[in-house]
Amino acid sequence: MKFRHILLLVFIGVVLSAIESQGLGFDYKDVYPCLQVQTRKVNIKILQSYTKKTIPINAVLFFAKNGAKICADPNQAWVKKAINTLDKQAQNQSSKKETSKQKAKKTTTKTKKTAGKKTGGKPKKRSQPRKKESPM
Repeated sequence: MKFRHILLLVFIGVVLSAIESQGLGFDYKDVYPCLQVQTRKVNIKILQSYTKKTIPINAVLFFAKNGAKICADPNQAWVKKAINTLDKQAQNQSSKKETSKQKAKKTTTKTKKTAGKKTGGKPKKRSQPRKKESPM
């Protein structure tokens, strides 16, 4: 009887250690990327974008150009400045895309208008290649 209890305890220990080493099939960092916030100021030039998180803590999640994720306190002054800078950059990029689309649209409408028009004036003479005389 005691042998069965010991065997059962050993089996439970093996199962628990296997679960601990492999995890439960998901990474908590994917679900909760911000468990603590960065206290030091980060250079704004390395930041690419951001999103705001409220679970499990209130934080701003910055995405760096190198792929790193940085959580920061939204009440800090440098975080507010970084958010404003990234918002302005995004706004400038979207306005540049709109102006390039407008320019492309104007170019296509001009091409369509001129495609149907006949050109006036004399037709151009095309030079014909010279025929070589065979030396017979």
